[in-house]
Amino acid sequence: MRSWTVVRNASLLGFADRVPYLLVDVELAEQPGLRMVAQLLEGPETVVHVDDPVLVTFEDIDEEFSIPAFTLAGGSTANRTTSPTPDGSIR
Repeated sequence: MRSWTVVRNASLLGFADRVPYLLVDVELAEQPGLRMVAQLLEGPETVVHVDDPVLVTFEDIDEEFSIPAFTLAGGSTANRTTSPTPDGSIR
């Protein structure tokens, strides 16, 4: 994981019911230099760190459409919480 942000205002149609959500920027280990941005499914309260490993999964939007998403690799995050930085971003 390279960076992240909590989305609090949906700018895309169909995502208004999902806010707030954690959006992460990930560089794929399988192809250095290739980056993906997607939702981290653990949620906006999760504490994340640069270089946290993630796993890709696919979230079914409906019967015909799925989108890539990420989960943290290596276990449960039930007790993790966010900590805002001085600029208001979540780290």
